[in-house]
Amino acid sequence: MAALADSAYGRLWDRARHALERTGGSLEGSIELAGLSAPERKALTGLLGRAPARESVRVKLAELDECLLRSAGVDLVVWLESVGGPLRNRPAERHARRSALESLRMIVEHGTLAERPWVGDWLDSLTRDGLLAKMARDETGFDDLAAAIGILGALPADDIPLAVLAARVTGDTKRLTMTRVRTLVERSLAIQVGLTVDAVVEERTTTGASLERRMLWRHFGVRLDDVSSTVLVLGLCAVGDTPLDRWLRDAAGLGVAMSVTLAQLERWAINLPSDTVHVCENPAVVGAAVHRLGPRSKPLLCTAGVPNDAFWLLAERLGISGTPLMVRADFDPAGITIARSVMDRTGASPWRFGTSNYVDAAHEAQRRGLALPGLVGPVPATPWDVALAPAMASAGVVVFEELLVDELVADLDTDLGAGLLAPGLLAPDEDQPPPGTPTGRAGEAPRSGTALPPST
Repeated sequence: MAALADSAYGRLWDRARHALERTGGSLEGSIELAGLSAPERKALTGLLGRAPARESVRVKLAELDECLLRSAGVDLVVWLESVGGPLRNRPAERHARRSALESLRMIVEHGTLAERPWVGDWLDSLTRDGLLAKMARDETGFDDLAAAIGILGALPADDIPLAVLAARVTGDTKRLTMTRVRTLVERSLAIQVGLTVDAVVEERTTTGASLERRMLWRHFGVRLDDVSSTVLVLGLCAVGDTPLDRWLRDAAGLGVAMSVTLAQLERWAINLPSDTVHVCENPAVVGAAVHRLGPRSKPLLCTAGVPNDAFWLLAERLGISGTPLMVRADFDPAGITIARSVMDRTGASPWRFGTSNYVDAAHEAQRRGLALPGLVGPVPATPWDVALAPAMASAGVVVFEELLVDELVADLDTDLGAGLLAPGLLAPDEDQPPPGTPTGRAGEAPRSGTALPPST
């Protein structure tokens, strides 16, 4: 039997497996091999007891089954499964999928939500783009649909957090956390209020929920995570008289950073003058501005890595109000993605985030003998400066925001305006953020790597 596992039989067994799987194990058909090599002709001659007449040969599956029984004592199915694992029964699988799909449709059409006026449109939406068919192929499809129906049956709710709703209906607090269940529910909610699915539901990015999605859930009495989602701010000297305006004004006057929760942003509007608001990625930049500038700092927001819902709500409101935004992040693929998303969603301009900024900082690091980390993965396109992405790919190194902290802090100084702070003005330890201030994205490794290649 060992000889039958030789590579010369490889195409024969592959074609036989495909034929049996296609027909559900029937031996009625045949297979054809074209362009036979010399080793394949020899192998077939030994197995079939006859030499192929040409460079192509047609072999009946029943004949192949008999030859295996005679030479190896096993039938074709047993042999194929011994060398390649269990055979699939594709006709049975298709029948099972059709049955599952019909069962899913029946659950929607005749279940507890059947009398709701939006159910037909919801089912059409799930069918039209194949989501229902995907669920029919997935072993969790029925559980997901049951959970979605249960949650929809519990809406509208009475102002409860999303996790509490999920726990009450399904017993799992995470059942509605960016899963298919949430997609199913949000499609229905969008249809019920007359929104397009594309505008609300199909947005699945790593940059937080859209304002439309938050308001959609709020319309049905459900709050998304509004306490743990926070945005770090400095120098936002609000001019209104809401509690949040007063807190921000006090913090700006004291020159201290403040974390604003999503719940606070949703409860109170912020009334700001039209001064430009800068956006950075790393809290260390905020820490440096606190230490060096204090109350002299211009308004600054921090994404703290990938922007969350609190950041987006504040940034989008600022953009809608006409407040100019300027954004930057680390010069690495993740940073490019973050900055680009802020520009796309708020109309922000780049802040020291162009080709010259990257090249100058990288060469300065090289001059100082610093070992910069190497880039990991492709660099996304940089439409605000088309030369930036190729320059980064060519140099192959990451430049973190902290390497530009002098320039960034100078830009934020209401006394100096744009410019470079003289290094001699700083105490040796003033580059460090306050104790306990995060210094980068969660889970980020220590920043080390290879030296920048010599500049040309």
